Amino acid sequence: MDCVLFLVVYSRAMLNRLLLPAFILLLSACAPQVTGRGHLDVTKKLERLPKEDAYKQDVLRLLGTPSTRSSFGDETWYYISAKRETLAFFKPETTEQNVVAIQFDANGKVTDIRKFDKKDGQDIAIVEKTTPTEGREYGFWEQMLGNLGRFNGAGKSGTAHSVGGSPGTRR
Repeated sequence: MDCVLFLVVYSRAMLNRLLLPAFILLLSACAPQVTGRGHLDVTKKLERLPKEDAYKQDVLRLLGTPSTRSSFGDETWYYISAKRETLAFFKPETTEQNVVAIQFDANGKVTDIRKFDKKDGQDIAIVEKTTPTEGREYGFWEQMLGNLGRFNGAGKSGTAHSVGGSPGTRR
């Protein structure tokens, strides 16, 4: 009886030794993974920018190259950053998003600084329409068998046509 009791206690201790690391490993897999993208510390560095008489060179030196620049209108530089959390196999979720827009005049002087965060963002509805094209739509079998009988390596005169040249010339 003593031997059976020893085996039960020993097997439970052994089971605990095996299950505890597996349980810890399982819990660590459920920890969210946080990733940051873009210019993450722009808002902190922006406080060091001189309020008056700030120019493009000052912004470049302090904040670095912008994420993007405006394509039209007054020249505006955008510094974009985002933090995303991914939990296990779920879809990543954006937890923090910041955009700093710095506008310049024709002389390169800062005229306006605007800050946007996640609550200022808007969802965009993606249109899934296709552009119609002229012509005919072919079915599967028409595509597979459509070129049968259209292959001819040589013309009727027996001379092969080369690509890019005139008929009868060889390269």
